[in-house]
Amino acid sequence: MNLFPNSDILQLIHGLVDRVLEKNGVPSVSPGDSTGYYIERSDDPEFLPGRQASIIYKGNRIGTFGIVHPVVLKNFDIPDPCSFVELNIESFL
Repeated sequence: MNLFPNSDILQLIHGLVDRVLEKNGVPSVSPGDSTGYYIERSDDPEFLPGRQASIIYKGNRIGTFGIVHPVVLKNFDIPDPCSFVELNIESFL
């Protein structure tokens, strides 16, 4: 499923997340299915609205990714736009 048809960087991150989880034997499933992982839109203030997602594994949020909001960039003196991905691997250990 392509949640971000107009964002090359988010499609790239989504693909990287898919690959990491696939290589670790974690199946991609439909939203709401608790037997694997899926990606769903999120609404976190640190990212641009509509340019972010949560990584859900067995019903729990284990990660997030998106394009960092300009206010956050300014607060941390980051001069250039950037994206961020976080994945908690504790669930797989």
